[in-house]
This record gives sequence, C-alpha cells and structure tokens, in this order.
Amino acid sequence: MEHYSIEDRIFMLEIYLKSNENATEALRKWATQHKNRPKPHRNTLRKLVEKFRKTGSVADDAGERSNKNRTVRTPEIIEQVDEIIRREPSISTRRLAQQLGLSASSVCRILKDDLKMYPYRLQVHQRLNENSMTLRYNFAADFLELDDSNQIDPSKIIFSDEAHFWLDGYINSQNFRVWGTEKPQLTLNKPLHPKKVTAWCAMSSKFIIGPYFFEGSIDSASYRKMLEEYFLPRVMRDRLNEDHYFQQDGASPHVTEDNLRLLNGVFGPKVISRRYPDLFESGLAWPPYSPDLNPLDFFLWGYLKDKIFKDAPKTINELRRAIADVVGSVPAESCGRTSRSFEKRLRYLITVDGGYVETILS
Repeated sequence: MEHYSIEDRIFMLEIYLKSNENATEALRKWATQHKNRPKPHRNTLRKLVEKFRKTGSVADDAGERSNKNRTVRTPEIIEQVDEIIRREPSISTRRLAQQLGLSASSVCRILKDDLKMYPYRLQVHQRLNENSMTLRYNFAADFLELDDSNQIDPSKIIFSDEAHFWLDGYINSQNFRVWGTEKPQLTLNKPLHPKKVTAWCAMSSKFIIGPYFFEGSIDSASYRKMLEEYFLPRVMRDRLNEDHYFQQDGASPHVTEDNLRLLNGVFGPKVISRRYPDLFESGLAWPPYSPDLNPLDFFLWGYLKDKIFKDAPKTINELRRAIADVVGSVPAESCGRTSRSFEKRLRYLITVDGGYVETILS
C-alpha cells in the first residue's frame, strides 16, 4: 500500500462501502475520479479492506518498515553499491543484488534514495514529431476510455515483438541502461558482421508464446509463415481469439494487407495494429514509435539478456537454447505485473501529451 496516500486509501474504502462492497464498481469509480492515474489492483483493495476490518486503520506500520530498511541500507552496503556502480555503471540491478546478497528492491532503493542515481536508457529511436505525439495521445485516450467502461481488458491483450540477440555481446540499445547521477554521453561500437539470432515472442498477463526463431531477415512471407504455422495454431487450439486482443507494431512485414486479413480471419475486430482500422473499420491502430508501450520492449528483452549472457553462449545453437530456456522460466507474476504496467504507461502518456514514457519502469 506504500504507493497510495492516506487520502487515497480513505477514498478507496469509502467508494467500496458506498458501492455495496462491489469491488468492480468501486474500481470503476476510482478510474473516473483519477483519470491520469493507474487503477488499483483488486488485491490492493481487498488487502486494504481486510486491514481496516482487522485494525481499524488504513495506515502502514511505518516504523516497522523503516527499521527493516535501516537493517539493509547500512553505510557500508551503500558504499559497496556506490563503488560497484561507478566501476561498472551498466550492471543490472539483479546482478548487483546477487553480488551483494540483497534483494533487487533494496538495491533500487539504495541507488535512487541514497545515491540519487537514475537508470538512463541508451536509446536509438526517431525523434517524435507533433503528429506522432498526437497519434500516441489519441491511442492512449481511446484505449483508456474503453478500459474505464469495461469494453477492453488490458490483461486480455497478447503483445508481440521480435528482437535481435548478438552472439558476440553486441547490445540491443533499446534495453541497455546505465546508472548515474547525470545522463551519460555514450556510443557503442557495432561489429561489421555480427552473428545474431532473431527471436519473436508473444506475451500476455498469464503466458508467453515463443520463442520463434526467424532465419535471415524478416519479410512479409516469413512473418506470414510464422503466423500460419506457429502462432495462430496455438491461438486456435487454446481458443485465445475468443476473448483476447492481438497487438503488433507497425513494421512493414506485419502490416501487409495479406497478413492483416489473415489476423482478421482469426481475431476479427480484436486486433491492435497500424493500418488495421483503415482496412476493417474495427480494432485499434497501434501508434508509431511506441516501443516504450510494449511489454516485450520495456521488460522481456532486457530480462532475457540479463539471464542468457551470464553463461556466455559460444555458438548460435547455444544462444537459441539459452533464449528458449529463459523464456520458459519467466515467472507468471512477472507477466502479470508487466501487463498491468501497460495501462500505467498509457495514463502517464496522457500527462506528457504523447511524449515518451521511458521514466516509467516495469
């Protein structure tokens, strides 16, 4: 409950009681009252009600939590974190936590609260122009209107994307962060002919489908083959098309008329993709230049790279096996948490008028 003020908690409790203890109705009223803030999870509301009924209070035991934090965040530990991060600023918080025997959340608190550092992402993206920002803003507004009126469920979206994994350690700049007190000026040397694997995955709040490995570059034909022979059979087998939306970005191979008609034959109006509403007068148009909204971009690819390169795979086959193994081991709760972050990012995007939301971390 640390993300909500006492006033927020009182409001949550009041609307829950005034809604005849109907959690769905209470959360809908919250969303109406707080347009630009993420809707609390049902478990958050449940725990708040249980706490109030048990203790008569909605406040945290701040003293107990403070004592716990002081036990971990000692001057010696803070100094060790500072020394490691200055020697290796691109180290992931997970690996840093493993080295020091701490939790990842404790390391993040030390970096942000004690050392006043922030995770700067090395980005390579086209600068957003006014039209792109307008399209992003309109997408967020349209989606949140459907969400707030219960016409779409963010947990029932299958997001998709592909990423390159380089055998020699070349870094996909979309998922590379450097910790520091100031934004760094960095360049990366790219090998002339890197050996790489291109992996595609689809991710919802409860599962990941993939990886599917593309041979060579991705074109319309190879993307269609993946849909026909790999993804859509799984969708039809599990009847996911009955209640799930499918999302894809606007890459040219994705949005050919043939491939969009193939998706229309399976998902009907439940597709989020560039060009889709123009062809079928249904679905939603995924906005341009929006990897910051896709859970695979802002979570999964970075998570995989943190894991697979620890053992330094030496061949393409070893790299593929490592990717498949790690994808299969992603915790279900991570899928759910990351999926919920999508709605949070859209609400934040509204406040920045369609600008990038890289500061919202999953």
